[in-house]
Amino acid sequence: MQTRVLVWGCAAIFLLGASAVLTLFLLAMWSRRSPSPRGAPSSHRLADCPGAPNCVCSQATRDSRTIPAFEFAGEAAASMQKLIGVLNMQSQATIVTRKPDYLHVEFRSPFFGFVDDVEFLADEAANVIHVRSASRIGYSDGGTNRRRVEMLRALYQTGK
Repeated sequence: MQTRVLVWGCAAIFLLGASAVLTLFLLAMWSRRSPSPRGAPSSHRLADCPGAPNCVCSQATRDSRTIPAFEFAGEAAASMQKLIGVLNMQSQATIVTRKPDYLHVEFRSPFFGFVDDVEFLADEAANVIHVRSASRIGYSDGGTNRRRVEMLRALYQTGK
């Protein structure tokens, strides 16, 4: 009797674990779907963050989602080129849209391949590059988008 209970218990644990892995895999596949077409916003504003805490934006309306824009001196075009150099060094980053004043970049997580969208919008009048980083799926990101933007900012500022 105890052996039978042990076998059924192990089978149940295996099925629960397999279900969890399958669910994560399916969510990762779903996140790889392309978002709606993006491009340099005509309003010179990036989209605001949704209600979920998986997004940060330098133009956010909620204080908890706000992150500073990247500051630059000189021309916006040169600053965007410098930023492209930083992005090209990131193995998990793919530049999807590249315009003179706008970049849309996809970052994929290493294990399951979840996709986060990062956008940059140059504002030459204010000498800043606005940034928005958001997860495509899920509710919370554990601060991943904020840490990514701060890491990119540090590399951009040091010129590495």
